[in-house]
Amino acid sequence: MSLSNISPIQRNQDSCSCMPCSLSVQIAFQIAIVTILLIGVALALILLTFPISYIVGGILGALALVVLIVTVMLIIAKEKKLPPVSTVIPQDFLRVIRDVYSHCIASFVEDQKLTISELRAFIDVLRMQVSLVEKLAALPEVTRNKVHSFGLENLQEVLENYQWADLESTILQHCPLHWLYKFVTLGDLEICHREGLTKKDFGYFWLGPLGQALKRVTIFSPAIPGILKELTYEEKKCLERHARTATWDDKNVKTIINRLIDACQKHVSEIEESQRECAHHPFKLEYTAELLHSKLLLLCLHGYSTAQYDLILNTSPQFWHWLCCLDTRDRNRDQSPSTLFGICALGGLLCALGVLDESSSKYNVSLDLMVLDTIEKALKEHQPTIFPAQGEGELLLDFCCQYSSVLAQAIQSGKPTQHLLKVEGVFPSYSVNFITGARRRQSLAKAIQET
Repeated sequence: MSLSNISPIQRNQDSCSCMPCSLSVQIAFQIAIVTILLIGVALALILLTFPISYIVGGILGALALVVLIVTVMLIIAKEKKLPPVSTVIPQDFLRVIRDVYSHCIASFVEDQKLTISELRAFIDVLRMQVSLVEKLAALPEVTRNKVHSFGLENLQEVLENYQWADLESTILQHCPLHWLYKFVTLGDLEICHREGLTKKDFGYFWLGPLGQALKRVTIFSPAIPGILKELTYEEKKCLERHARTATWDDKNVKTIINRLIDACQKHVSEIEESQRECAHHPFKLEYTAELLHSKLLLLCLHGYSTAQYDLILNTSPQFWHWLCCLDTRDRNRDQSPSTLFGICALGGLLCALGVLDESSSKYNVSLDLMVLDTIEKALKEHQPTIFPAQGEGELLLDFCCQYSSVLAQAIQSGKPTQHLLKVEGVFPSYSVNFITGARRRQSLAKAIQET
């Protein structure tokens, strides 16, 4: 689906103009009418004399029944009208396949309408250093049949080669929403369970306030990759121990921070270069003792896994800078709950709904494989100003609604705000003593009031 063929969804804070949302409003309105009519029936029976009370009450009751029947029919129609979720690889990602792999592979994927699971299986087999016959035997039957349908002679050269890029790495390099989902899934489950979080909360937790602190910062900071590149495994464990025991003022912590001040400086030029290649405004970065002291403490308190750190380190500087810009510009707009944490609201909701989970019945390949170029074009076309009235994270959620009725319904029902304002005991937040590292638990609602 090309961007030019898509009509933007324009909504305010409380409404959505897409089909599922307009139906929901209509249904709610009719339920309100039924309620009013039933109240009218009761009042007629109480206040009017016989037989007028029965006549008026009967008429109002009949009208209520008719409206109720129509409402039920609308609910049924609503479910039937929801467009089926496409399993076909989107056109924009087909262009990525064409660039990274070959025109032949892209044509095969498009012609045979491969699903994401079939594409994964196909690329995995392509990368095997075995004979053509062995590769064909290793393919799942459905995919093998599609190879023969496309023409084995057309794919023979492709199948005989094994030097192909890893598909997951390719997706992570080009698809921001998939990157966010991957980052969340790499999180430590033990930490989530210790915090009393359910699976639907994981996205909000890992993408939200760094260290669950009241400070309005997240892991999406241009300083993070440089810190992770220089921090050794032993230093990481040492810092985590002092963060957990509220002994952040220990001399060993100061020694590590002093070493990192000089070590991280060499990454400043690389970061500045990546920002020059990006259309977004640059960040001013300097690895000071104060910055390292607070960033490292919050990182250690949050409990990110080594796999999550590795994902950040394997992300291109330009891609990381884009994520930082998206998150920071949303958080700096205002203090309203729905836009307080840009990527937290965006990625958290998508993860909670299961639309990025390939094993979920709600999986949406158009969202999962939405490439960065498509997102940037949408943001530029529909919100061209430097400081938009609508946050980029919020705008991107609107844009994604065009691909997912599940997401559109969730936004119309107010789920992003509901999740961000979870009460204490479900989504914890802490005030942090940045001298010792000690934390005091508070609710996220209070965090919003104090930031």
